[in-house]
Amino acid sequence: MDTAASTIMGYHSQTRTILINERCPFWNAPKKWMNKLHEQDVFCTSRVDHVELHEIGHMRCHLADPKAYNRLRKATWPTGEDRQTARGISIKAGESPMGFVSEAYVAFRTAMQIPEELRAKLELLYKFYGGPPW
Repeated sequence: MDTAASTIMGYHSQTRTILINERCPFWNAPKKWMNKLHEQDVFCTSRVDHVELHEIGHMRCHLADPKAYNRLRKATWPTGEDRQTARGISIKAGESPMGFVSEAYVAFRTAMQIPEELRAKLELLYKFYGGPPW
């Protein structure tokens, strides 16, 4: 499946809207897809509202500080250790600082159980990248 067809939702910062890709197969069976994606460690929860919360994380980050958000969009991991720490939440979180902020937003917002040592590291990274309050 190509990227456009597999994109479930997305935040559009210019219009400040969350877009839903109604043609994505995900919407035919969201619960099934979320269970599968969580089992594969793509997302940090299997909640049906996970994707919406993830995109709200992008939106809240943007609305809090548009300039910082635009810097975050271009950011890459400065160290493999930071990336590995982010990967402690999910594969999506390890892809980029932008993905990390939104996945961490979901994890913190939903009270995901995270070992204390990892949580402390994640919170530092989250603050460093300007994650919005959860």
